[in-house]
Amino acid sequence: MTAVLFDFSGTLCRTESTESWLRATLAATGTRMEEPRLLEAAAALEIAGALPGGAEPTTVPEELAAAWDERDLDATSHRAAYTGLSRQVPLPADALHDALYDRAVTPAAWTPYPDAGQVLEELCRRGIAVGIVSNIGWDLRPVFRRYGLDTYVDAYVLSYEHGVRKPDPRLFAAACAELGVEPGHTLMVGDSRAADGGAAALGCQVHFVDHLPVHERPAPRAGSGDKRGTAARLRRSPAALRRTAALKRPRACGASCLEYSWLTASQRRSSTMSPRSASVNEELRRRSRERLLQAAVELVDERGFEATTLGDIADRAGSARGLVSYYFPGKRRLVQSAVHRLMHRTLEEALEREPRTEDGRERLARAIDAILGLAREHPVLMRQHMAGLLHEEGFVQCPEQQRLSELLGDTIARGGAADVTAGYPMLRALLMGAVYAALVPGVPMPIPVLRAELFERYGLDGELGRPPGGGTDAEPRRGDLSRFFATEKHPDEGA
Repeated sequence: MTAVLFDFSGTLCRTESTESWLRATLAATGTRMEEPRLLEAAAALEIAGALPGGAEPTTVPEELAAAWDERDLDATSHRAAYTGLSRQVPLPADALHDALYDRAVTPAAWTPYPDAGQVLEELCRRGIAVGIVSNIGWDLRPVFRRYGLDTYVDAYVLSYEHGVRKPDPRLFAAACAELGVEPGHTLMVGDSRAADGGAAALGCQVHFVDHLPVHERPAPRAGSGDKRGTAARLRRSPAALRRTAALKRPRACGASCLEYSWLTASQRRSSTMSPRSASVNEELRRRSRERLLQAAVELVDERGFEATTLGDIADRAGSARGLVSYYFPGKRRLVQSAVHRLMHRTLEEALEREPRTEDGRERLARAIDAILGLAREHPVLMRQHMAGLLHEEGFVQCPEQQRLSELLGDTIARGGAADVTAGYPMLRALLMGAVYAALVPGVPMPIPVLRAELFERYGLDGELGRPPGGGTDAEPRRGDLSRFFATEKHPDEGA
């Protein structure tokens, strides 16, 4: 296990009771209510479901249905839904309904469960990344800061900030991507089978805790393996029980060591590891994206675009399928980005190979040969790429394309172009045209002919560059593409 995702309300923290909520708001606003009336109003507010994080409403008025449905996707809808529910209950002043909502989303209204800090601290000590994944319409980060828990959290993935809510796997995929971890090595801990259970569709392990009042969930006793707190309240599957039984006994580590059986059973990393830095998390995200790009290039090159699915790409990359949709909005966009990456790195390799040169004409010749070489060595891939550019989604200015653009722009500038602004689009158009001509089914133009035409257009001598295939008609061989996709380990990453 490399990461644990936690739900917020009912898992790590619990809101105050409806009565406490109303009393605190009345005190803050200087409003007086007779005790019987206060208790009656508190009971009515609870039935109305007006407290965020509290009981669900027994019924939602028709005029609030739209706001209620969108409450976890938009902060305005969240406020409208809960203040609207509150207004179903008569109070001494209308302004109290807004004051109640303001109180509900402040740290003072929330209390961490007794074992929350200990669990988060233990995960941090073991170098396991922590993310908070919550269906919520307000920023909960101040709650974590108030109780000193923010130091243990690596990422917050909140539904209203992402426009998607649990159980949609995309929210869990966003958390895994933010942490730079694979779902198969991630545990989701929550109190709702309907919402938090959605992580299983992404490949995460899932454990559940009871949504209890704070005083009913005592902290685990040090070194006792207490089964009453968050860690031990996780309802474990038979498979999890078998994994635990197969483990060696936890090492003795003194009275201050808290033994969380689910944590011990789920992870194998050294307890002496330090928490991963932000730079390592960023590097892990980059490597995950790179693996998807590499897999897309390899599979489309082997099978073609239509015969390659996003599931195939995820499987080849060793990634969860949900991560593909997190990084890329669709297969066409993914493949276009992957080919632009391949083109950029192929061009970069050609320009920087030995003997290195600053001669602009030689560099331009190398660039032309590099792109024509891709058409020769990867005809299926490049044909699909050219067809994709003519699709209605069109040309996508992704980061990979921008790097390719910068490199070609620099090449045409060094090649002596009087106007780089006009010279780059023309070079790009001529290269695209040459690749298209080389790949037209049934009537392809020979690459040496296309090369000669381009060289003449730019006044380059034929001996410059390196002709694709060495200038012969030998059958092209697919090379290892992994060198173009940086998926090696980051030097600061742990074992």
